[in-house]
Amino acid sequence: MRPKECGCFCAYDYNSAFTIPNIIINHGDNKTRQQFKNAILKRSEEFLDKYDGLECCKTNVIIPNKSDSWLSLDENKWVSDELVKEMVGIDENELVNALKELTESVKELKAEVSEIKKKICLSDL
Repeated sequence: MRPKECGCFCAYDYNSAFTIPNIIINHGDNKTRQQFKNAILKRSEEFLDKYDGLECCKTNVIIPNKSDSWLSLDENKWVSDELVKEMVGIDENELVNALKELTESVKELKAEVSEIKKKICLSDL
């Protein structure tokens, strides 16, 4: 059963399981990210007061640090690079080779575009 409507972001699923929404602030400088986080938390507190602590009014705001690894949204915790590699199933060497191939393809496309531009300019004469 869904709780009374509160007007805030509600993350109830059809089985009435609730998870506190995670808001991840990735962009901006540290000062503006912190200001944004504070504004979100203030609004969350206002909803909590207005709706008598209704669970769906709670919010978790995350500002990742450079030292943070990967946030598993399924597990709601930070996980190691090794676990991410295992979950994704990508070998680091395969990824490096794929990037090299992509870089080479981009170079070839750039050369082809350059040739096409030359032909178009010559045909305008």
